[in-house]
Amino acid sequence: MASHIGEKFSMIEHEKILEILRPVTGAHPVSGLQVSGEGDVLFCLEVDPQAGTEMEDLRQQAEAAVQGIKGVRQVRAMLTAKKPAQEAAAPDPHGMNKMPVLELPIKKIIAVASGKGGVGKSTVAFNLA
Repeated sequence: MASHIGEKFSMIEHEKILEILRPVTGAHPVSGLQVSGEGDVLFCLEVDPQAGTEMEDLRQQAEAAVQGIKGVRQVRAMLTAKKPAQEAAAPDPHGMNKMPVLELPIKKIIAVASGKGGVGKSTVAFNLA
């Protein structure tokens, strides 16, 4: 199915298709409407992810409504669902965001560094501690 608007259909037909779908789909948004020059129509219906297969009747009704438009050869409606965004906590690999805040009696920090490996930085840090 081509993703362009063919000579048979113009933007007016897009509006006509959306107008016919409004009473059928209700609160379920229609997206990705494509009409080929041969009269093939493709669109997506956004549904609740929890509804699952219960929405198959809605899909079939939407296809039947669009199939009734003169010049439409074939209709494909797909159900799509978006899961609500979960607020993922940022990873805290070092435990810096603990609740309650971990109180440590640290007064000074001494950095031990070197531009070369294998010179005993860990040994020096351990001995300083």
